[in-house]
Amino acid sequence: MHPKGWRYVRIGILALGTGFGCLLIGCGGSAGLPPRQVPTIGWATPAPIAYGTALSATQLDATASVPGSFAYSPAPGAVLSGGSQTLSVTFTPTDSVDYATATASVTLIVGQANPVLNWPTPAAMPYGTPLSATQLDATASVPGSFAYSPAPGAVLSGGSQTLSVTFTPTDSVDYATATASVTLIVSKATPNIAWAPAGTIAVGMALTSTQLDAAASGPGGAVPGTFVYSPAAGAILSSPGPQTLAAAFTPTDQVDYDPVEASATLDVLPFGVVAWGDSLAVGNQGRVDQGAFPDELAQLVTLPVVNQAVPANSTTQLAVREGAIPTYATVSGGLIPATGGVTVTFPAGSEPVTSWGPEGGAGGTILGVHGLVTYDAGIYTFTRTTVGSTVSAPGSPQFVVDTHYAAWIPVLWEGRNDHNDNSWILFDIAAQVATVPSGQTYLVLANINANDPNEWIGGPSYAAEISLNNRLANSYGPHYLDIRQVLVSSYDPSQATDVADFNHDEPPTSLRAINAIGVLTEPMGPADTALTFNTSVGSLGAGGVLTVGTGENAENVLITAITGHTATVERDLGGANVAHETGTPLTETDLLHLNAKGYQIVANAVAQFLSAYANQPQK
Repeated sequence: MHPKGWRYVRIGILALGTGFGCLLIGCGGSAGLPPRQVPTIGWATPAPIAYGTALSATQLDATASVPGSFAYSPAPGAVLSGGSQTLSVTFTPTDSVDYATATASVTLIVGQANPVLNWPTPAAMPYGTPLSATQLDATASVPGSFAYSPAPGAVLSGGSQTLSVTFTPTDSVDYATATASVTLIVSKATPNIAWAPAGTIAVGMALTSTQLDAAASGPGGAVPGTFVYSPAAGAILSSPGPQTLAAAFTPTDQVDYDPVEASATLDVLPFGVVAWGDSLAVGNQGRVDQGAFPDELAQLVTLPVVNQAVPANSTTQLAVREGAIPTYATVSGGLIPATGGVTVTFPAGSEPVTSWGPEGGAGGTILGVHGLVTYDAGIYTFTRTTVGSTVSAPGSPQFVVDTHYAAWIPVLWEGRNDHNDNSWILFDIAAQVATVPSGQTYLVLANINANDPNEWIGGPSYAAEISLNNRLANSYGPHYLDIRQVLVSSYDPSQATDVADFNHDEPPTSLRAINAIGVLTEPMGPADTALTFNTSVGSLGAGGVLTVGTGENAENVLITAITGHTATVERDLGGANVAHETGTPLTETDLLHLNAKGYQIVANAVAQFLSAYANQPQK
């Protein structure tokens, strides 16, 4: 019975073992079953990708040693931020009884993406145009900022220029900095030419910088360069009416600027006013308060005014230069060479040029050969204008002077250098007046007397001066202006010296040119004939008239000698002999010539005669 019973029991145990074996026998599981195997997962580190690349099977490509399914994190299609990113996978085997779930991970490097820059090649622009958004107009595929080189506002040189840009994305984690460049053609600029010839000009007048004054400018202001004018400076315009002037401008900077040409219209008048005379007409005497009546006259009339006066010239020399009196040249060797100059001589007193001028010489012809006569250290030279053939010039052929101002209105103020030789003065002036074209006006000015007792009323030279002026008045009537009397009448009654000058019937001291200014450094008594001084302008000179003091206490004295800072003087030239204290002002004036105020009075009087051409009220 026991064996039978045991077998039953064993069978029962085996039967139980079928359902509850893990309760009795260890199986590695909760139920005691054999342990499930862990699948082997293969997942190679993926190649880096750029930001913006969606995850795909290229990166999510894990494999397992048994069948099953993969669940990735992040999932396919995800877009990761830049940097080092972890990819994870959970593998679920198909045979979940024998195989356990497995996991794995890899590191993926997500690199920065390169923004896409778009920058069209800009249109060419002229030099001087600042860079702006028109040229600096790059765009990017993502938000960010642009830094251009050169920067906005820069002005580039002409030629082919490279523009560069650096783009910095706002999202600097995911996007890299990007650069780009384009080529810009900067074409040369054409300078602007401003040219409006100033002043007036007449037939016979040489072109100067007053008319040839074109100016070039560009985007940055004045443009340096050179102008070549046609006609050139110094050319004599021979036809009245509108004349076209041309200018060719070559810029110094030929990289950025093109050469350019311009033109201007100049209205050439048929005539102007020409002043003939000696140093009185030349003007600009003294050291301060200078003036010249032709300069002042030019401000009062619409006609151009030229000053053809030359200091120290006689009326004959002036008449020769005006073409009123012929002169003759003796040519050294009797031949005018084919080119260059030759020494010539003229009759004494009839020279067209002197050591005093005119500056630049005198033009004219000898036997049909045109040239220029110049003077240097006693030698006269005739230099022909153009190359030609050698010309035989025996004897003393006439030198026919150029008469550019033959049609102009002459104002003749001459004769002081022929003082007391009235017959020559009258003859020469008559010859000059005879050259005035029919219907044209002219003006002869009276001679003025100097601040010299010999030329005061009653003096030995006074009568000759007055006689000359009377004969000029009788000869030329309405064409004569007694400028001497105009000046005499313009005295200042508050100045004792001017009152004395008026009583002397001479132009007043207050209108004379100023040679020196100073002060007394010691008192001067009423009978003293010596004074001590210091000067602030110029220096005192023997022979000059010195005004001591001002107003009612002013007096004129004649300086007879200078020793250091002491002057010996002769009194009784005008005003009262009174005492003068230290610091009293001293003014040395010219005996004959005028100051600016005096020349303004002369200009006003001449302008009144030329009132038909006045362009503004008289001063």
